[in-house]
Amino acid sequence: MNELEFTKIYEEYKKYVSVIIRCHIDDKHLQDDLFQEVWISVIRSWHNFKKNSKISTWLYSVTKFTALQYKRKHRYIGKEKCLGDSSWCAGVSPGFEDSLIDWSVLKESINALDDEEQKLIFLKYGMGYRVSELVKELGLTETTVKGRLAMAKKKLRSRLFKK
Repeated sequence: MNELEFTKIYEEYKKYVSVIIRCHIDDKHLQDDLFQEVWISVIRSWHNFKKNSKISTWLYSVTKFTALQYKRKHRYIGKEKCLGDSSWCAGVSPGFEDSLIDWSVLKESINALDDEEQKLIFLKYGMGYRVSELVKELGLTETTVKGRLAMAKKKLRSRLFKK
């Protein structure tokens, strides 16, 4: 990867990577450290990127792996902020409704989804992607995206209202 390629990818995906990290770590200093670690990992493992998936998909995997690896290595037990603080959602500001939500139950329910379902929920509701953007991002048909999203939401609903 040359410097121009890296700069382009970094500028396009830095917010994306930052949000994923905030989903796993609540400490600002650790978030900054992990942000750097992710980009170092990207540079080191670029040659392993087979380009049979989107860059964002690969970055999601690298970022999530780096955060989880850190948590295991350091036995991180911090409050998980991803769903404990709704401000991570693009375009959603915390309000009255947020006080009615048991964020720990929602977090636990999302973690029970498989990786593909978690990614769909993250991109749609965390990053604010429209269905048309999900289609382009994931390389799936609109019908498939809508169906998988509906199934993920159905699983979430059943877990949330079972508790």
